[in-house]
Amino acid sequence: SFVFPTLSIFFPSLVPLCFLLSLQGLQGTRKKLGLYKLSGKRFMLAYCNSIGNIYLQLGKFSNQDGLTESVGANLHEAKIVFSKGGKVDDIRITMLGSDRFLIVYTEYQSGGKLMAVAGEVLRDDVVAFGVPIELASTGVRHIAAAPIGSDRIAIVFTHMKHHPDHKKGGCLVILAHSPEFKHIEIASEKGQCVANIGSTVDGLNMVLPTAHGVEATLAAKDVKLTVVYRDLITRNTVVQNIVVHERSKEELKKIAEKQTQQQVTAAAVRQPLAGAGNETAGANATATAGPQQQQQRQQERASSDDSAAKSVVESLGKYWSTVNGPVTIHDYAARLKDLKLEALTNTYVMVVYAEQQSSGIMVIDVSGETPFVAAPPMIFSNKNVQSIGVHVQNYETVLISYSFSKPVPLTSMVKVHIDMNGGGRMHVQDSFISSHHVTHSQVLAMDDNTFLFGMLYRAQEANVLGSGAIVAGAYGHIIGVAASGAIPGSKAPVLLSGVSTHHRSLYPGRCYYASATGTISLHPSDIPMGFSVSDSELLLFAPGCKSAAH
Repeated sequence: SFVFPTLSIFFPSLVPLCFLLSLQGLQGTRKKLGLYKLSGKRFMLAYCNSIGNIYLQLGKFSNQDGLTESVGANLHEAKIVFSKGGKVDDIRITMLGSDRFLIVYTEYQSGGKLMAVAGEVLRDDVVAFGVPIELASTGVRHIAAAPIGSDRIAIVFTHMKHHPDHKKGGCLVILAHSPEFKHIEIASEKGQCVANIGSTVDGLNMVLPTAHGVEATLAAKDVKLTVVYRDLITRNTVVQNIVVHERSKEELKKIAEKQTQQQVTAAAVRQPLAGAGNETAGANATATAGPQQQQQRQQERASSDDSAAKSVVESLGKYWSTVNGPVTIHDYAARLKDLKLEALTNTYVMVVYAEQQSSGIMVIDVSGETPFVAAPPMIFSNKNVQSIGVHVQNYETVLISYSFSKPVPLTSMVKVHIDMNGGGRMHVQDSFISSHHVTHSQVLAMDDNTFLFGMLYRAQEANVLGSGAIVAGAYGHIIGVAASGAIPGSKAPVLLSGVSTHHRSLYPGRCYYASATGTISLHPSDIPMGFSVSDSELLLFAPGCKSAAH
């Protein structure tokens, strides 16, 4: 079983890169921010504003192994990849390979039209797009997307209150894309839902439970998806499994043959004497038919089978689903501010939520038909968090960005380590990032030791509309001073900050450094430990003490 985590502080090395996102319109709740990893240490920054512009910026991350001070990133000029006369109400970008992606978005002033377009990053400043397609003509509100194979994408969306299907919950549809990738089309029956999820819902998210970093392959016949949403009737946060089934060509032909036989039988009942007296002629025609005629009849029969199979697809749909019962993981979350869902493995997913009084993490076991909570939520903030960003670095390490404005503005990042082999023990490290008023943030791990942190500031920050920042950082090592004596191999309490008082014969007013032997010394090294305030007291990590590199 899972146990409650420990909490500590880590100190990343940060290099801020401030940039202007847009000259207008970045006010309100519609603006979004995303960071996505590309090949060759490249990354893509995506954001949109409330006047309908969707921007992409490409960049390249740089760092020198072993030198955390060398991390940095270069951003190319922002490009508007879509500009709509109406507002973009929601947007989701889903990576479908190292440099390929799908953008799904809604147009608010078009009545909630749902659109999708595939794209590919070719070079540092070149992005190619396919032709956008319409998934729903009107009334779409929330959207979520998840790849279910190398050539299939699941899309789920909810409807606005005025739409007649508002109370039918999330509508699941399937998209197909070509190997060239920039062509997409609706693979499921157009105008119909493969599955309806919940009744009246919001905050909808969806994932395919799979091991992080595993490349998508051809979709299996049966694919299990996991969704999380808030039920607006009960106000509960709910997790649910949906299995999407794909009918094979052979199954479609069998169904078509059965339907054809039923039609023939029905016709024979209605017209029992139809064709009477022609049996001999028909038999003679068959007997005298030559090889060419027989081949032609076989081709006609095969064509008829294909047409029948196509008819079955049009009537029943190529896809169908099994929707398992919902499970409540959070009671009455009436003041839910944000909700995220990420896959850890094919067995576990992580739910991260923010509400007015607290924000927390849940690990959910989705291996069976019905999901269940593997442990009580781990609370990482008791403030009024505005929004959260989540990035899965690997199956046991997750990065979370969050910000709040009261009592003082603060943006932070937590690094969550989940020990799956040790009973699910979670260890959380928290780090301060910025003191600006931040409305949206997102974090992206570039490798095991470095990351990017993106932020959108409130409009009045720095007197610049639509300003934001990218922070390139590296994880620092947690270093402290033993608070008591201990023999080698045993455990001892460790001080990470404040004043260490267990010293002898220090020189007051001097900086002390960590040595290779594990002791402190006056000889400068790369790790300054603190400033001596007396002959026995050391102020740990005093700002006036610099490393030997400086």
